[in-house]
Amino acid sequence: MNPVRGAVLDLGSNSVKFLLAEQRGRTLHIRREQAFTTRLGEGVETTGKLSRRAIRDTLDILLQAKAAARDFGTSHFTAIATSALRSATNADAFRTPAHALLGRPVRIISGTTEARWAYSGVASSPAWAAKRILAMDLGGGSIEFILGRAGRIEKTASLPLGCVRLRDLFLQDQPATHEALDAARAFILAKVRRILPWFRSRPLIPVGSGGTMFALAALHLAPTRHADPTACEGLRVPAGAVHRIARNLTLMDLDEIHALPAVPPSRADVITAGALVFDTILQASGASSLGCATLGLRYGAWQETIAPIRFTRIHRDS
Repeated sequence: MNPVRGAVLDLGSNSVKFLLAEQRGRTLHIRREQAFTTRLGEGVETTGKLSRRAIRDTLDILLQAKAAARDFGTSHFTAIATSALRSATNADAFRTPAHALLGRPVRIISGTTEARWAYSGVASSPAWAAKRILAMDLGGGSIEFILGRAGRIEKTASLPLGCVRLRDLFLQDQPATHEALDAARAFILAKVRRILPWFRSRPLIPVGSGGTMFALAALHLAPTRHADPTACEGLRVPAGAVHRIARNLTLMDLDEIHALPAVPPSRADVITAGALVFDTILQASGASSLGCATLGLRYGAWQETIAPIRFTRIHRDS
């Protein structure tokens, strides 16, 4: 089987994730992997529209990604968009120039497809492939819940509950007031209440994915060092540790959060909101831990749109 070179652009509400890779057999060789914070979904919850700034910044990243994919000699290019473009009333203000720039349309995937592909990515990891998990893929605009085992999905749900959306509604001040935190937790509980019974089935391991989960795992593992995806993949963070991290974040100002090496600077103003989502879910469900998955939606998009056969191994170039 000939190697397949491809690129995936995941246009999220908080960041654009870019994956450049080559698949040989069942091994995916990562050539480049980056996240660019463009906040495409910023303000959509309150205004209903994408901002001109967010559109401009995201189009700039698309231009860079197109050039990198061309230089790499990719034969496959997948560009997907999620909650921000699903929700915005002016989505075409981005889609039209993006199509012209890329020479192909950006595919706005449904919440159901986002859930399926997120699970496909998470289940690509040997750490979770054979286990029955409840995957929770937390993005900027939404969170996807997927219950499944060994690649088989039992049920899914997509809820409009992301870290940018929650920050815009309740947590624009850091540290947050008690009133804002109470309102945010009540909002989270109202959204996830119908999902809580899913946690009662056994065996089951709750697993988080997305930038917030990666940062939480890194803060638990080595808060004074920069995050390492290899070390975080498959890690199980005790619920008590998630609670302590979330509580500490709510007490910090932005400068203090920026000083944490484990938190990317571009995530500093939304990490508290994201941590609060996971902590509230764990406390309400009674789950004892939260697993970390670093292979999320973009890897699922590769599996579903590019891979000639499912990859089962990842090799990151040093």
